[in-house]
Amino acid sequence: MWKRTIACALAVLWVTGGPAAAQEPRELSSQTALPTGMGAIRLSLRSQLQLPETLHLWFLPAREGAVDSKEGLRFERKQGVPLAGSNMIDSRPRVYSVRPGRYRLAAHVTGCEQLPPPGTVCSKNWNPLPTGTYLQESVTFEVRAGELTDAGEFVLELPPSVDLGGTVSFREGLKQMRDAQIRWRKIATPIPAAFTAMKLGATPEVPAAMQSHLQCEIKPRSAKGMMLFYPFSC
Repeated sequence: MWKRTIACALAVLWVTGGPAAAQEPRELSSQTALPTGMGAIRLSLRSQLQLPETLHLWFLPAREGAVDSKEGLRFERKQGVPLAGSNMIDSRPRVYSVRPGRYRLAAHVTGCEQLPPPGTVCSKNWNPLPTGTYLQESVTFEVRAGELTDAGEFVLELPPSVDLGGTVSFREGLKQMRDAQIRWRKIATPIPAAFTAMKLGATPEVPAAMQSHLQCEIKPRSAKGMMLFYPFSC
């Protein structure tokens, strides 16, 4: 059974004593599946290292004043079965149905589903897992009814100053990922044909400091031959 740190328990209390009722966007197969009055976004979530728990990405309405986490959006990327080819490191764009509005990146969290208060961390067996909030600079995008917003790819990425060198162990790599932050890059693959007839919304607003440093779409093979279990740079 997964154990949570006291900090993570406080995170649960912070969202009114239980899991936040954020919208978990429904994936769309085509433009015709978009409900009336809703907008669509294309988004990819990935990590620079295969993580031992599901990675959640939180967005909140971008407006002045207090914002209820129930108004937020939460996306997830599961570990899957790596040896069967399911991983969280490769690009995986999906199109989702979302309430119209303007949203900002608020947090990433691994091991807990709740929106983490600043400074709190989730863990597995008392080992901290990647958790972070974005209170100042943040990626923002707007969703309009009947339109498609190409929100981009959000990568849980190590600082470029970290020298991986292809020899870092998985355990050490996981420790380094505690310092990872979400960085943004444009999705390389074209918009699927099932959505090309939709009007495109505005391009996301991305601070320079939040641009991704990764230059490849597929993780290069490690010198150790374990493509999934070691952090990479390219």
